[in-house]
Amino acid sequence: IYFTITVYLIITIYLTITVYLTITNYLTITVYLTITVHLIIAIYLTIYFTITVYLIITIYLTITVYLTITIYLTTIVYLTTTVYFIIISTTVYIFSITTTVYFFIITTTVYLTATVYFIIVTTTVYLTTTVYFFIITTTVYFFFITITIYLT
Repeated sequence: IYFTITVYLIITIYLTITVYLTITNYLTITVYLTITVHLIIAIYLTIYFTITVYLIITIYLTITVYLTITIYLTTIVYLTTTVYFIIISTTVYIFSITTTVYFFIITTTVYLTATVYFIIVTTTVYLTTTVYFFIITTTVYFFFITITIYLT
């Protein structure tokens, strides 16, 4: 009986300890593995989402900034070119009008001056010729009259 009780107690204690340890180890390992797997998944997902969100934000900001700068520069260059073109075109047009006006003024001045000089010279020549012709004619008539008087 003693031996049976002893063996029974030893087997019971051994089985209890073994089952306890087995269950405890199993639960510990299961909980440890579960926590480890969950941590690995959480860390992986955190890193994955962090990198993904970072890349999305970086790419979005890069594209947005690039497009903003490109559109800004294109607009500035277009407006600057347009303003310069308008200024240059207006300057050329004003220069053309000014040149035309100056050409007209110079041509008119030269024409009027030439006309006035022509009138003065023509009138002077005409009057001088007329006066000389009158003097010569009068002199010739006077000479013939004088000769006629002397001869008679």
